[in-house]
Amino acid sequence: MIEKIYLADVATYTLEAQSLSGLREINYLYGANGSGKTTISRVIADPTNAEHARCSIIWKDSRPIEALAYNRDFVEENFGGEDIKGVFTVGKRSVDALKSIARLKGQVADLVAKISDRRATLRGTDPEVEGGKCAELVELTKWLQTKCWAQKVKHEGHLAGALEGYRADKSKLLRKILEIRAAKPSLNFIAATLEDMRERAKTVYGNSRSSENLMAIPSPKRLIALEAAPILAKIVVGKKDVDVAAMIQKLNNSDWVKQGQPYLVRSEGACPFCQQELPAHLEDSLSKYFDETFLADSAAIETLEQSYRREAREWLEAVSAPLVSKHPRADADKLRTLRDAASARIDANLLLIAAKRREPSRAIALQSLEDVAAAAIEPLVAANEAITAHNTMVANLSSEKARLTEQVWRYLVDVELKADLDSFSSKATSLDRAIAGLREKIAEFGQQQEELESQIQTLEKEATSVQPTVDDINRLLPSYGFHSFSIERDGNHDRYRLRRADGSSARKTLSEGERTFITFLYFYFLAQGSSKESGTQNDRIVVLDDPVSSLDSDVLFIVSSLIHRLIDSIRKGQGPVRQLFVLTHNVHFHKEVSFDTNRRGGSLRDETFWVVRKIEGRSSLEFHDGNPVSSSYEMLWAELRRAGPPGPGTQNTLRRILETYFKILGDLDFNKLWEKFDPADQPICKSLFSWVNAGSHGALDDLHLALDDSAIERYLRVFREVFRVSDHLPHYQMMMRETTDV
Repeated sequence: MIEKIYLADVATYTLEAQSLSGLREINYLYGANGSGKTTISRVIADPTNAEHARCSIIWKDSRPIEALAYNRDFVEENFGGEDIKGVFTVGKRSVDALKSIARLKGQVADLVAKISDRRATLRGTDPEVEGGKCAELVELTKWLQTKCWAQKVKHEGHLAGALEGYRADKSKLLRKILEIRAAKPSLNFIAATLEDMRERAKTVYGNSRSSENLMAIPSPKRLIALEAAPILAKIVVGKKDVDVAAMIQKLNNSDWVKQGQPYLVRSEGACPFCQQELPAHLEDSLSKYFDETFLADSAAIETLEQSYRREAREWLEAVSAPLVSKHPRADADKLRTLRDAASARIDANLLLIAAKRREPSRAIALQSLEDVAAAAIEPLVAANEAITAHNTMVANLSSEKARLTEQVWRYLVDVELKADLDSFSSKATSLDRAIAGLREKIAEFGQQQEELESQIQTLEKEATSVQPTVDDINRLLPSYGFHSFSIERDGNHDRYRLRRADGSSARKTLSEGERTFITFLYFYFLAQGSSKESGTQNDRIVVLDDPVSSLDSDVLFIVSSLIHRLIDSIRKGQGPVRQLFVLTHNVHFHKEVSFDTNRRGGSLRDETFWVVRKIEGRSSLEFHDGNPVSSSYEMLWAELRRAGPPGPGTQNTLRRILETYFKILGDLDFNKLWEKFDPADQPICKSLFSWVNAGSHGALDDLHLALDDSAIERYLRVFREVFRVSDHLPHYQMMMRETTDV
């Protein structure tokens, strides 16, 4: 059964879709000729037509069924030639076949219900909105997709190169994540830390694609060697066999004496301390005491001091070079701290050496520079290692890029998203099993349904014939007053011909009423049978598009009666027809075919009412909670009362009202009325009256004349004046729902 129909960009329907929604078993559509009814019947009959590309039909349980439409296309296709396709039906005598078919159809219905239940669990009950287990899986996937996207955003700055190609599409990123999770790491894969990957990414994905020079690593070996010079530990004193040696050694003041020796030259023979006259040999004795060996050792100490100071300065300058150049690879803060520690050690040693120089007899031991020097150059070594790694990556950029990219993806999958992926995998596996089970059952029940339907087709082929339809139609024709022609089977062929009583062909000599009635009667039986040996019991939808547009009132009631039979069979669940659409512009027919004594105001639970309108060349659909057509005369006035701009059929509507009220009901002479109008309005009045005098079929015809808005307004004004000058203005006011002052 059809639940909803969308109509857009076809015939008089614009790109803005109109819809028939909430459709039920019985659906009535009323509208004027040319309003867009036939388009609806064509879309239902052939939704796959290229002209209906923007139209769509929503089926209950997503299960399309056959649709038969009675419209101009059907008449031209089936009654355009001499013969007519036969209609296969199961004869009344095939009681056993009918029982078997009914039993098998009951089993098919049970299977269809089971399939529907499982489809609802699988995809939900709304065909336009994904639901059920599939929706749960979609929502679960969206949840994981959001989690993955958040991690992508987190690494956009540093690791964007590894994510290239997956940074703009959430679903594509998720597929990649799941692909990585399912795959095993490469054979030589080694996981990396986030910090390491970010650092390497600067080279692999950044602009730094050239090799870098290594930093010079200053060696402290020469400084360390100077620190171990024997002279520092040697007690440097004068010659022991000199007469002053004993006293100097006893007082242990060699350094003091050496420092005072230069003052003897300047004291002019007097003691620098007591001013007493010095012994004549004292200066010579001191010179002999501080002999060449002493002087050589003192010179060695001074030389060592100079060398140590120079080597220390050069070494510190080399260590500080990356700080001066602000080398990006060096850890500046760490290097500065360790350099300063080494510099402090050097300064302390220089103080000790200076003390040794002043006091050669003092043995000293310098603090080794080895540990602080090694620490100071450690940042330079680390920087060189980074430079070497960078140069290796530059030399092997392609392989390094592949290695880093794999590490980034595996870090996302195996570390950051692991918990989310585990949760998703567990829930998705459960849902996948449930979905697979439901689909398996649907397929199983579908196979059983096909087998049962095949059995039904076999029974139909054995029990169906085109002859019962001939008998039924020929039995109905005379009872409805059609005695001049009949339908007969064309020999042994499954075709029909129309014949007069004298045996001649009746196809070209049928009146319009006869032709319309026989085509409808043929369709009526076809809707309950089939044009093939099988398929007579298949579920179907029937569309009737203006089936009585040209019939007289007697046949109108007959056709209405046949349609009521069809409606009754639908409501009882008998026969193959499951849904009916009745479209008409004929008010009398609409009233008759939609009449139901059980209806009280609103619609019954199994029916809908619609009005199809065309305003300014565009069709629109209006739903009504109840039958919108109360009477033909009331409907004409309702058209005038309707809000919005007047429709193209306004002039025709005015003429119908005048005929119905004044001529049919009042027998009024129009010739006496138009003379009461102003000369400027008399042509308009004559135009309205001339159409009425020419004779019309009241509300049964639908002639439209193209008028502009100003002309329509003049017609409406003259129309009101007709009621005023004829003293029937209260009737006009009542029908137009105008309030009057009391």
